[in-house]
Amino acid sequence: LVIYSAGSEVNIPYLIWEEIKEKEDIIKYTNLASESRRSDSTSFNATSSRSHAIFQIKIINEMTKKTSMINIIDLAGSERSQISSFATLNKEEIENMKKIQTEANFINKSLSALGRIINLIGDSKKSSKEISIPYRESKLTVVLQNYLKPNAKTVMIVNVAGETKNYNYTKESLNFAANAMVNC
Repeated sequence: LVIYSAGSEVNIPYLIWEEIKEKEDIIKYTNLASESRRSDSTSFNATSSRSHAIFQIKIINEMTKKTSMINIIDLAGSERSQISSFATLNKEEIENMKKIQTEANFINKSLSALGRIINLIGDSKKSSKEISIPYRESKLTVVLQNYLKPNAKTVMIVNVAGETKNYNYTKESLNFAANAMVNC
C-alpha cells in the first residue's frame, strides 16, 4: 500500500469512493473490498486475515456541506511465531510460513504503533503541554491520523475466542481495548 501524506491530508492512490444509494450497495462494496483482503491458515485461525481493513463512511449534509466520517476498522490480530522446526516441512510450506511470519511482523508493528498512539492521546489529554504524536510510525496510523485525536469519538468492539487455549490472546485483546477506552 502506497500512502502519500502532507500535513493532515492523506492520499491513497486507487482509493475509490462510491456513493451509497441503498443498503444493498453497502453489502456489495463490502464484499468487493473483502475479495482483495488476504487471509491464510495459521496455527491460531483457519482463515486468519493477514491485513487490516478500513471501511470509511463519509456523511455529507447537503444543506450545510458539513462532513462527518465514520471509520470501521477490522484489525488483523497479532500472532506470535509458532515456528519451532522446519525439519518436517517441504520447500513450499517453508516459504508460506516465512510469508505468514513476515505478514505477522508487519501486523504486530502496526498494532504496537496504534497502541503507542492511543497511549500518547491519553497522555496529551492529561498534560498541559503539547505532546507530539508520531502518526508516521505505521501506515495504519498515517491513514487514521485525522481520526486518532483527543477530541475524536471512538468505539471499539473486540472479537475474542472463549477457549482456554486462547486465553493469552483474549487477555491481550481486552487489555488493548480497555486502554483505548481510557485514552480515547
